[in-house]
Amino acid sequence: MGNAGDTHCRQCGEGVETIRHILSQCHPKGFNLYMERHDHALLVVYYDLCKHYGFEVTPRWWELQTLPVRENHHAKILWDVPIPTDGDIVARRPDIFLQDKITTHLYLIEMAVAWDSIQEERRAEKQSKYKELCADLRRQFPGYCMDVVPVVIGGLGTVTHVWWKTCAVFLPREKPCHKSKECSALCCVPLCES
Repeated sequence: MGNAGDTHCRQCGEGVETIRHILSQCHPKGFNLYMERHDHALLVVYYDLCKHYGFEVTPRWWELQTLPVRENHHAKILWDVPIPTDGDIVARRPDIFLQDKITTHLYLIEMAVAWDSIQEERRAEKQSKYKELCADLRRQFPGYCMDVVPVVIGGLGTVTHVWWKTCAVFLPREKPCHKSKECSALCCVPLCES
């Protein structure tokens, strides 16, 4: 806390200086722990996607350099790049845009690091944020299936019950982990329901 009786955050000057504020809401000028943690957590997802789709990767995920565009005959991955659209759409810059050319599937992957008690709220926000962009992309990519994938991690490292199904989108398995066709484990649930 600041001076005696002053409860304002010493980093940003806004809000009350609490652990919740510092981990998930504080945006000090010139130094942003939230975005640094956000991008570092997202790098794990990016690394796994690059590895899965046959892009050259480093031995350790934290050494991989992000590129705005990676493309091969399997996939196109955009890191924090605005998606060209036909209309005037404000929300058109997902954290990761993935075009799986083999399965004809588009993924808009959005990371959030939120306070544990509001993870579902952040998930819903991320899900609805790209409705206009999805409509535009459906026109641009006829025949493609599409998912908005909100990856929400709690400020203290917790995840919600939907985490594993979310992970299944960007951590594809070579084969299901269970032998039964009736398996309902989240890792075996179909991702694209058209």
